[in-house]
Amino acid sequence: MNRLARWRIPLSQAFCYLLLAITAVAGSRWSTVGPVFALVGLFLMAAGILGRLWCTLYIGGHKRDTLVTEGPYSLCRHPLYLANLVGATGVALATRTLTIPAVLLLAFAACYPPVMRSEDAELDAAHGPAFRRYREATPAFLPRPRRLREPTVVPAHAVAYRRELAQTGWFVVAYALVSILGQLHAAGVLPVLLTLH
Repeated sequence: MNRLARWRIPLSQAFCYLLLAITAVAGSRWSTVGPVFALVGLFLMAAGILGRLWCTLYIGGHKRDTLVTEGPYSLCRHPLYLANLVGATGVALATRTLTIPAVLLLAFAACYPPVMRSEDAELDAAHGPAFRRYREATPAFLPRPRRLREPTVVPAHAVAYRRELAQTGWFVVAYALVSILGQLHAAGVLPVLLTLH
């Protein structure tokens, strides 16, 4: 596992805290369409949560020891990261700006492709020809809906799924915090020191 892959979670958390700090002092130039951004953000956040839960149903508890190629993993090789991006973009849109989502997308584009390559290399080392066949047939990140393959029954790992339910709660908490900060700005309780596009 490369250094960036090891640090991706702490870096992601630090990045989220930084964006929350910026949101605490920043307002939006999009006052008329800002509510539309927030509504779209709410739907994206919900889609990200559902995507993560769907992925966990398949991969929870056996991420490293089994090559999972069904469900969301039949659509693309890294659906969990896609769900993270969708959910985080939803939270970023709750700022009612385009600047914060753009910064998020740039940070994701800089950090996550090397992480995905590192995970692919680990899976190649662990599963050899089976992973190579999967990699050749399945895109890394952008899903192909026509490739969806699902079994009738999936054995779920209850502990992993419960942990994931708790972890996806950060999307809801972050969205709520951003929304509260926006309301505090609108009410004049928090000063707007910076206006973002």
